[in-house]
Amino acid sequence: MGGTDEEQPARYAQVSPLALLPLKLPVWLLQGERDRIVDAASASAYVQAAGAQATLRTIASAGHFELVVPEGESWTVLQQALREALPR
Repeated sequence: MGGTDEEQPARYAQVSPLALLPLKLPVWLLQGERDRIVDAASASAYVQAAGAQATLRTIASAGHFELVVPEGESWTVLQQALREALPR
């Protein structure tokens, strides 16, 4: 980002998930309870702001990066969300 949010406010605003709302499609937010990069309060605030189109799934055993590892609880939750997102 080239600096902190205070040093580069325009850059941070361009990539802020909250600033990109409202979206015109459903969102599944997968949040690891051990995530130290994106805290649970931020995830909850996003889902609340997004409204009915957003679904939050928390994963007790996951941090930030475990969500994309193809094994374990996180992978199972990701696969379930993808099945729900895809048209039947």
